[in-house]
Amino acid sequence: MKKFLLLLLLPACALAQTASTYYTVPTIAALKALTTRPGVVEVHDSNPGIFNWSTSACGAADDIFQVTPTSGPSGCYTRMAGTYAVGKNGSTSVFLRGDNTWATPAGAGTVTSTSVATANGFAGTVANPTSTPAITITTSITAPVLKGDGTAIAGATTTGSGSTVVLNNGPTLIAPVLGTPASGNASNMTNIPVNQATGNLPVANLGGGTAASASTFWRGDNTWATPAGGGNISNTGTPTNGQLGVWTASTVLSGITLGGDCTLSSPNITCTKTSGTSLTALATTTPGTGVAAQLASAADGTSASAIGFRGLPQNTQSTNYTLVLADSGKHIYGTTGINTWTIPANGTVAFPIGTAVTFINLSTNAATIAITTDVLYLGGTGATGSRTLAQFGVATAVKIDATHWIISGPGLT
Repeated sequence: MKKFLLLLLLPACALAQTASTYYTVPTIAALKALTTRPGVVEVHDSNPGIFNWSTSACGAADDIFQVTPTSGPSGCYTRMAGTYAVGKNGSTSVFLRGDNTWATPAGAGTVTSTSVATANGFAGTVANPTSTPAITITTSITAPVLKGDGTAIAGATTTGSGSTVVLNNGPTLIAPVLGTPASGNASNMTNIPVNQATGNLPVANLGGGTAASASTFWRGDNTWATPAGGGNISNTGTPTNGQLGVWTASTVLSGITLGGDCTLSSPNITCTKTSGTSLTALATTTPGTGVAAQLASAADGTSASAIGFRGLPQNTQSTNYTLVLADSGKHIYGTTGINTWTIPANGTVAFPIGTAVTFINLSTNAATIAITTDVLYLGGTGATGSRTLAQFGVATAVKIDATHWIISGPGLT
């Protein structure tokens, strides 16, 4: 039985010599003095480190030392690569320091009391040393923006309403979009409404003032230029009041004196011929007693001596028709369905003495030429009353005094 126990203890002792236990020793010398061979040993001296056991021979270049134990196997403890903090000394009250040492920070301790100093517009209270202080503003402030004056906090003076603060980089203004500045330089402003600009714009602000002068104007293409057709009008001779201006060149006016028969009274020119066969009178405005008057009476039939037509203008009438003053010197022409053509009484239409009106009938129906209260004579017989004009008949009636006419022509009975 004892022999059996010895057999069991011998392997156990051998295992203890090569155990992989993690050990902590204070110095390198203590590591060398170990009779067992822990797999990993942590040294805590001035040159701390973690060393790994190996039964292999130590290399010449390794950060190692040779262990020659008094008992057990020989081998080599090799310093593990890198710097390692001493793990076994860690606890809840120590921290890993920059020199790879677990240590308690200087000044550590327990806060027993805290307070808040009242200054610069602030005050506060602390319920207990571990609670968050309650900070308050000592002055009642209703302004939406606070300001500091170097020693205290106060409300800033503002205008308008709202709760948004405008910053200096790309702000969006709601209302007003832009107010009217009291002063300042607006050289960097664009799109200024024209109705907001007052005063005279300096010439130099338009095209740099290039070519601006007393004879040039600002043109729509942003250029100072002389308007087309601009310039001075010159004259020839010495025009006087009462002369007629005549263009003798594109920019030259010449004064012309009217002849003895014509006078100028602006804006009218009146020409009068007192002898010979020339025009009796000519007025350029209202009709007088000369050619203008004759032309006017020819148009309305008020004068038998007026300058009239070179032919017999036609007035087609194929139904009942009564003459009007404008029919003087014309011919009444019928082609179909003619009934009666009537010469009105002098009291109704005062044709001038000497008025002549011709009647032409091409209708298959005979036409009646009637007169109202005045007298119509038949040429050649002196018979009075209405006349009948057959197809292809032609008859001319002439007014011989205020209330008498005479008519004659082929096809008239």
